[in-house]
Amino acid sequence: MKFTLPDDVFPPVRLSRKHQGALIEEAETVVSETIAANEVFLAQGAQFHDSKWRLVRVKEGLHVYRQRRPHRARAGIRKRLGTDTEEETQVSPSSVNDCSIQDSMRRPSVSLMVLHGTVDGTLDDSMFGAFAATDDAWKWRSSHVNDRLDDARILATIRGPTRSDPFRFLGIKWFAKEHPTILTGILQRRDFLIMEATGLTTDSKGEKIGYFLMHSVTLRGVPKLSELGILRGELSFCFILRQSGPGKVELYCRGFSDPHGEMMERVSVAIASEALICSAGVVDYAYIKKLTWLMKHKNQAWMWRSSHLNDRLDDARILATIRGPTRNDPFRFLGIKWFAKENPAVLSGIVQQRDFLVMEATGLTHDSKGDTVGFYLMHSVSLPGVPELSDMGIIRGQVSLCYIDRQSGPGKVEMFCRGFSDPRGGMLDRVSVGIASEALICAAGVVDYAYIKKLTWLMKHKGGRKVDPPRPTRCETCDKSFTKFSFTGAGVGAPCQICSLVVCGKCSVVKKMTVDVSSAGSVKQCALRFCLTCLLEAKEKSVWEMALSGVETSSECSSTSGSARAAYHL
Repeated sequence: MKFTLPDDVFPPVRLSRKHQGALIEEAETVVSETIAANEVFLAQGAQFHDSKWRLVRVKEGLHVYRQRRPHRARAGIRKRLGTDTEEETQVSPSSVNDCSIQDSMRRPSVSLMVLHGTVDGTLDDSMFGAFAATDDAWKWRSSHVNDRLDDARILATIRGPTRSDPFRFLGIKWFAKEHPTILTGILQRRDFLIMEATGLTTDSKGEKIGYFLMHSVTLRGVPKLSELGILRGELSFCFILRQSGPGKVELYCRGFSDPHGEMMERVSVAIASEALICSAGVVDYAYIKKLTWLMKHKNQAWMWRSSHLNDRLDDARILATIRGPTRNDPFRFLGIKWFAKENPAVLSGIVQQRDFLVMEATGLTHDSKGDTVGFYLMHSVSLPGVPELSDMGIIRGQVSLCYIDRQSGPGKVEMFCRGFSDPRGGMLDRVSVGIASEALICAAGVVDYAYIKKLTWLMKHKGGRKVDPPRPTRCETCDKSFTKFSFTGAGVGAPCQICSLVVCGKCSVVKKMTVDVSSAGSVKQCALRFCLTCLLEAKEKSVWEMALSGVETSSECSSTSGSARAAYHL
């Protein structure tokens, strides 16, 4: 994206409730009509008849077809979809919608197009990749699917995600297309004003399916940019996605693209078919989003804290996040954590290893006088899905400790902690109390760790010379020795961006990922290395936790941005 148009090229847009309702109804109708066409297509064996359809693009299991126009249609007589010949008696994938909204929009000279095929992935992954409810999310999606947008703006948000459908979105978007380099200076620039909708629904059999709609609309507040030499095109494409088997997603898309102005149909169809193939890339983009999410949310924060507090954790996992930070309480957290304690060296081989399953909570609150206090809770819980590890020789202990922190004066924090630690099993009370008291003292080190975090933040944001730590000489996955040249050994090795293990080329994969999209639209991409274990974890990880984590934030953002769009009422 180049973002060549000024920020204020369009006045702020606000839609009345009546207008919003009409747009919602239109979107739902187009989606319903496309589902009906898809069901007819599948009932007929998912086949395209050569007499009515022409294959225009094939790529990686995806096929794009253009409907052939009958002779009379070429002569300028409008024909409804599904009546290509007077003798035709078989129902076509499009004839179910003879009076569809897309059919009423499409000019006789513009061909109907259909995409069909399968890609690797899951339905939820696909919808996670398609979901783009903010300008930043849209820019990142565009940079990865490479859909050649030259400029793009979200002008209004009508619907946002919910807990039952974290992929739901309906909004008004404007974008300008970037033509292939070979056509630069030959074809006039086009822009599109569309309603985009994504979400989950069900078909006539009650099966869960996803939809992704791009549908042109007209708004008085968003005029055509003819004075800038830009032609306003029209399009309407609706993707229907369904799980067709383990690890397979079936895609069906129906619609048209009308560039308007002088453009050869062959060129128009080629550009549109390429755009359809690119849009199907949201499945791959979901994989990138999951890798990015893992880099941000994996247990690194906890392990960093543990390493600085020296609280002797031998292993640690965050199993679930229930509450996250808010603007009012950026320290709020509530989640389920599991950890195994490392016994002091003097007790190794004497005392059996213990693990703990706890609910950890942090945040700010007030005491009875209204003074601000902080809390830090570790409290044992039992969950059916996290059984005790007796068969591994590990005893499940119990703990409940709650810290209360308050500012007692300039530069002074008063700490109070109350609770117990029950290691279970045969452990002397004196040993148990000694270990627990040491753990309490270590936990109080969070104040010092805050200093370390601030120093780290300053190094990250202020720049400065970085000093690399000593690197392993062997791959931490396959144990092969690193060499200067990859063909004589395991190569030089590089750290995984998620778990930081230094791995060789054979035990890792390099992914080209967007790391920044500036406000001016420039995209910065880097080749990042990931170990095979983290790649597999990302691929298999459910996207619901990631999607739901953005529901509250998205709602806050949409309400904030909506209040700022009050200058123009339709």
